Amino acid sequence: MEMQEHPKILPSGFSPLRAAYVLSFFIIGSVIADFFVSWPTAEAIGYADFVYFTVVIGLCLAAPRGATRRFLPVLLAVLGLAGHMLCMPL
Repeated sequence: MEMQEHPKILPSGFSPLRAAYVLSFFIIGSVIADFFVSWPTAEAIGYADFVYFTVVIGLCLAAPRGATRRFLPVLLAVLGLAGHMLCMPL
């Protein structure tokens, strides 16, 4: 009986812009978690999303200059961060 080879996942087709879209949709999706967790946890999620936001900016700057809608993930991440700010209690 032969050993099967493990599938190899290569990041060659995964562009920085695609990774930025994934992170920006994660930021938007985590706004929903603010309604179901306690205040300290929501604050930690907001801080983590701010770190993800800076990563999104870096990934968008690493994308080729000719890419269409190069900074759209940054706009989506800003909308997600604005949602976090609106969910904060005063």
